[in-house]
Amino acid sequence: MKRRHIRVFSLFAFLLICMVMVLCPHVRASDIKQEDKMGTGEVSSEGKYYVAYYFHGNKRCSTCEKLESYSYEAVSSEKVHEASEVPVIWKVVNMDAPEYCHFTDDFDLYTQSLIIAEYSGESITRWKNLDEIWMLVRHKTDFLEYVTEEVCMFLRE
Repeated sequence: MKRRHIRVFSLFAFLLICMVMVLCPHVRASDIKQEDKMGTGEVSSEGKYYVAYYFHGNKRCSTCEKLESYSYEAVSSEKVHEASEVPVIWKVVNMDAPEYCHFTDDFDLYTQSLIIAEYSGESITRWKNLDEIWMLVRHKTDFLEYVTEEVCMFLRE
């Protein structure tokens, strides 16, 4: 009977350690503001343009940072640039910051997400959540291919 208790306790301890490692939070001051890493600057309030948003919260783990890094790499690829005459603006947004919490409702967010949105002037005309990024984060090549293809299809529609 004691062996069974030891096994159960060991399994529980292992799972707890794994959860702590995955969810290990660390917050940076730069996470509080919206960033435009591509340096595309301001967009005219008229006409059509695209924004690729990477949404995160206050607590970030290494997997979350990998999602952001891979997403940026895919969205800024030459293939995406060639898919549209209009540039794609990259924005990193902390959805836990009060000024950006409206995005949670706007895009039905519940966790870190990559959203591609089409704007006409200041209004969003359509958007897509690239929700498979979580399943592909451990396979960079597949991740980059998925995001690149999805963004290109969205831009061509």
